[in-house]
Amino acid sequence: MNPPAISDTSSPGFGRIFAGICLIAGWVLLHVVLFYLIFVSSFLLEIFLGIARSILFPGSSRDMVLDSDTSLWAQLLTIGLWLGGAAGVPLGLRVFWRSKGPVLKRLFWVALIAAVLLDVSALVALVKSALS
Repeated sequence: MNPPAISDTSSPGFGRIFAGICLIAGWVLLHVVLFYLIFVSSFLLEIFLGIARSILFPGSSRDMVLDSDTSLWAQLLTIGLWLGGAAGVPLGLRVFWRSKGPVLKRLFWVALIAAVLLDVSALVALVKSALS
């Protein structure tokens, strides 16, 4: 007699659920910390470059862009880091939701790649605004 086949329909144990929730919380916390570190350092870099630009080019008619809410780089950075943080949700769900694993894995990678592209675009926009 053959042993019964193990199916994936059984409910996950408490350990898998707890590990998945901890992974989601850790991933989101990491991105919140990264958001503040990168956002503040980029904002300080923009202030420094604005001051250097006003010293090097005193006749420049362009003012410093200190309002981070209206600048393009800040918006791209914010969206990218939010999307990167949200990518942790399917990653954590994949730990205990085995039947949807391939879909969750694809969703994680799509969100993560999109977040990286947005963050790189934010860096490019910051450099362009600082040098123009």
